[in-house]
Amino acid sequence: MKYLTKAWYETMQFTDLHFDKRINEKAAYYDDDLFKRFYKRRENAFVKQEREVYNVDPRDIYAPDGVSIESVLSGEYKPTVEDIILESRLTWGIELTPEDILIVEMTEDEKVAIKKEIEAFDNRSPFDVEAAKLQFKQIYESDLESIKKIPEHIVDQIKDERMFALGYCTKEIYNILKQFGKENQKYVDTVLSEYHQAQEAQNIPERILENFGFHDCLITVVIQEQDKLVLKFDTKSGFTTIDEVVFVKPKIIEGASILSKYWIYHELYRVDGGYEVHILLDGDEMVEFTFLCEEIHFPKSN
Repeated sequence: MKYLTKAWYETMQFTDLHFDKRINEKAAYYDDDLFKRFYKRRENAFVKQEREVYNVDPRDIYAPDGVSIESVLSGEYKPTVEDIILESRLTWGIELTPEDILIVEMTEDEKVAIKKEIEAFDNRSPFDVEAAKLQFKQIYESDLESIKKIPEHIVDQIKDERMFALGYCTKEIYNILKQFGKENQKYVDTVLSEYHQAQEAQNIPERILENFGFHDCLITVVIQEQDKLVLKFDTKSGFTTIDEVVFVKPKIIEGASILSKYWIYHELYRVDGGYEVHILLDGDEMVEFTFLCEEIHFPKSN
């Protein structure tokens, strides 16, 4: 990678460390009793939130107020543009215009899926408080472990990493995190701007540009032969329906194990005789994969 490197990506992870932190000067001390009280407070809040989500009736999601889910699924009720504008304003506080709205009729498959969702809701087991507590514990432990990734000069100033993992810090630490994030954001934005300029200068055919977007797709198949490199994807977490790309006559520059990794970012350059492809992937470890190829095809997009 020339721009969107592993180092750049890692820096991007440190632009918002202050976002979820609450200022509490008691975090300036290492106090077991204080930690236990705050842990219980955050745990209770998490369990309450999970319970509320668990008890959200699908009928309330798919049917507007005053409209039965039966009339929605039967097609008796059909929303108008005015209905959607009003619902968005009252429910989400979003002001839409008629131009923002495209009404699409619900398919039979979607109706079946909604019915199954309602059936599952009606027959669900009681909310599992202990499972929610365990989930909170796992999130907390993950946040505690992630502190190791923060630069040492900041971690050394944190008095109680347990409180920090819960989301509490002193105003001094908050300001340090905020300034650190601001500096990192400036670097990230500068590199991103340079990347976009470099990509815009490439003479890449439109058919490739419009299809070459596999961000967050999981690589499930890698077929590497002398005359081609085939990658197949699970696109559920991505932003594309294209699940296969073929690189003709590849020549590896920087190799890596890419199977079962997520395609995060890429750079694509026009070179004599074809293209230079850079891919940043994440999984059990983050890797950069770079190669040359003569042509790029998308079998299912033809």
